Amino acid sequence: MQMSLPGIHRHCAYVLVISAMAFLSSYAPRAWAENRKYLQTIDQAHTQFNWHIEKQTDTSAALTVTNNRNETAYTSKNNSLLEVRQWHLKNPSAKTELSAERRKNSIVINGTFKGEPFTKTLTIDDDPWFQPMSFSLTIFVGSKADLITFWTFNPDTLNAFKMKATKVSAETLKINEKEIAAQKVKVSLLGMRSAFWHAYYWFSTKDGTFLKYEGVDGPPGTPLTITTLMGMEK
Repeated sequence: MQMSLPGIHRHCAYVLVISAMAFLSSYAPRAWAENRKYLQTIDQAHTQFNWHIEKQTDTSAALTVTNNRNETAYTSKNNSLLEVRQWHLKNPSAKTELSAERRKNSIVINGTFKGEPFTKTLTIDDDPWFQPMSFSLTIFVGSKADLITFWTFNPDTLNAFKMKATKVSAETLKINEKEIAAQKVKVSLLGMRSAFWHAYYWFSTKDGTFLKYEGVDGPPGTPLTITTLMGMEK
């Protein structure tokens, strides 16, 4: 079912490292934090959620992204390539709190799921783990690579999926009355499964900021989901 794309991550690794250094050097060299607000629209329903991005002082390679959405808080800790090393989810109303950690070619999940003790190991390969994709793909946007493969998992089903991201076109988006140069990226499942799901992301070509998302997050007939940056502050 999956198309083999050997060596893509290894081929891109060097340019991604250089891109990481260039993108992150635009921020303060030591500790920094940034807050972003996004508006998600599904049909006529609107939901606002917040990102808090923080660079640690104890290790220059560690970045923490916290996404507070409704009653759910997602926290991911990333390395200098924005690959996830640890991830945490907490939703008190759903009686769910889970922690996940990458251990070589496995993602090990432990905690409580819907009020019950839970443990699961997801088997992956050498490709990176991106969670959320809208943050980790920043590095890909700034690289010379046109395609990258990676892993992610669905927090609702806790199943892992091999994905690919492809650069589509350079566009100009109007965000908060400002025109921003953007890179459009198509994300889909790998191989023949790509016919079943895909979505589009837009990132600033200047600094990789996630600007917009469009995709159907559900079975056929599910309304289109559109997520747009509302504002950001440091």
